[in-house]
Amino acid sequence: MKKIILIISLFSLLFAYWEEIKLNLKNENLKSDLPIHFELKEPKSIKIYVENKGKEADFYIFKDGKEYKSYKVKEKKEIKLLLETGKYELKTEEGNFYMNIFELKKIKLKSLNLEGFPITCIINEKRYVYYRITHDTFCSFKIEGPETIYVYIRGDFDKKGKRKYDIFKLKILDNENEIFSKEFEGRVSRKTRFLENKNILPSEAEKIKLELPKGTHSIKILFEKGKGCVKVYVKKNKKNLKSLF
Repeated sequence: MKKIILIISLFSLLFAYWEEIKLNLKNENLKSDLPIHFELKEPKSIKIYVENKGKEADFYIFKDGKEYKSYKVKEKKEIKLLLETGKYELKTEEGNFYMNIFELKKIKLKSLNLEGFPITCIINEKRYVYYRITHDTFCSFKIEGPETIYVYIRGDFDKKGKRKYDIFKLKILDNENEIFSKEFEGRVSRKTRFLENKNILPSEAEKIKLELPKGTHSIKILFEKGKGCVKVYVKKNKKNLKSLF
């Protein structure tokens, strides 16, 4: 395996990340005789994941006893709302839905500028520096915990938007021990392109959040299958970052 030495420095401010915090619901199945209730003590941004387990049907959102919004769902739906303080009830007349509801909390992140094999991703006409990773080339850095790292992974597609690999498999190591592994197929991003290589298109970002406990962590990120690029963010300041030699 080819080792790449990366020197860490703090990239300029800042990237907004919407963290999903799951609401504790008494039930997650919405039926005609089984409504879903939750209460907000203050205005919040909310995301609702809906999966229809039956035929196409409507569900309704009531706020303080009055109908507020309604949605028709055929299979799956993702709904983002800014909801005010109040008591909410979700109802359906003939549907059979499975639901997860999350509070969206905005977090400002600082990106790590890794010196190695940079490639520029242009996302909605803004430039972001990512770093190439393969089976033979991994990114590595040291960081002091406790810390939360946010890892953004994109796989390679060809210039026509077709998958270059049957599957992507990511591996993350901490002090040579595997702490995370994930397979994903990926979906080409129509809003993103590489500046330097027009024969490759990146996938939509796979977003991974990892909690690191107290201590020194030597992190390595690589693909076991496929090729792509990575970008890493943290919330804390520069004093927690070190070079790995």
